[in-house]
Amino acid sequence: MFKRTKRIVGLDYGYATIRAAEVELAADGSYRLLKWGTVPTPEGALDNEGKVLDPARLAAGLKEVLRESGITTKKVVTMIPAAGLVIRNFIMPFMDVVELREAAIWEGSQYLPYPVEETTYDIIPIYYQNPEQSSDAEVILIAAHSPEVERLMQAFHQAKLEVVGIDAGPLALARALGIGKVDPQNLPPRQIIDDPLGEAAATGYGIDGGISEAIIDLGSGTTDVAIFRDAYIRISRSFTIGGCQFEERIAERLGLELGEAHQIKLTKASINVDGIVPLGDDEETKIGQAVQEVAEEMVEEMQRSLDYYRAQNGWIPIDRIVVTGAGVRMPGMVEYLHNILGVQIELADPLQNLVRADNFPSDVEAYSGAIGLALWKVNTE
Repeated sequence: MFKRTKRIVGLDYGYATIRAAEVELAADGSYRLLKWGTVPTPEGALDNEGKVLDPARLAAGLKEVLRESGITTKKVVTMIPAAGLVIRNFIMPFMDVVELREAAIWEGSQYLPYPVEETTYDIIPIYYQNPEQSSDAEVILIAAHSPEVERLMQAFHQAKLEVVGIDAGPLALARALGIGKVDPQNLPPRQIIDDPLGEAAATGYGIDGGISEAIIDLGSGTTDVAIFRDAYIRISRSFTIGGCQFEERIAERLGLELGEAHQIKLTKASINVDGIVPLGDDEETKIGQAVQEVAEEMVEEMQRSLDYYRAQNGWIPIDRIVVTGAGVRMPGMVEYLHNILGVQIELADPLQNLVRADNFPSDVEAYSGAIGLALWKVNTE
């Protein structure tokens, strides 16, 4: 008897856009991207960090993106954006997995900005399968505020969709972008890097905590940095510098409305790859100044995130950085990040594990979240 095909829709939402991707697990075991689409997020539906303000407006946007893309599948997977998550790792005594789950939330409550009773969470034990090697278990806590999850579910219920899974945004991106699957032989040799105390970081792979990979998601309302070691998420940080800030700075410099500034960003804005802020008072120069200033603020926050991870892990290098999100399309962005961060930058390719559609839009990286969400459940539903 032949295996049945299965279809799941990933729905990724943000301050500016809602994206859908329908993925099929075919009878031959391949993953196929069937349909996809993007619509603007209805005004007032979300704040700039992706929190739901009006479930009814978000529901309208969800129905519109499915209608525009021709998707009729009602089983969907969605996510909580990075800005709405608390992700922390800590050490716990080794114990039964059920007991560990119950104990870890109380241990992790010190990191929560809301009461435990208002927390929706998951626990990921690391190396739990090898208890003979250690009396401790490292635990990753991923938590969200339950009222926010409830508002999100209201929107999907009003859109008459069956939510079969809610994932963490950074984990969906990692799934689509092959985090944890890179062959060390394809990575450049590590260079010795001294920490501020003068102690050299480890230089080999596999003996110092494994491979470190980062995803930088350049969104409209936020930029999110997630760092993984051996496929496990270790740090997730979100800051409110994104595409909207470029538009706001351009509008401020030129005395324009945001709509006009948005068009200028799309058609005239570019980043100086060497990080040089131009001098002058003409319109072109003012645009360059506005863009470069925001880019500097953005990359400074990125660097802080990378340095924090390095400081916590013996100053080992970041071996791989993948950039995704609509912001990577700004001319000069990828080259600028490479020059300033000093690490090779890869442009996201969420189609790497799928049968490619010839007519897929050129901004493929913007669909990383939606595709990663669909891939999570298409195997199990």
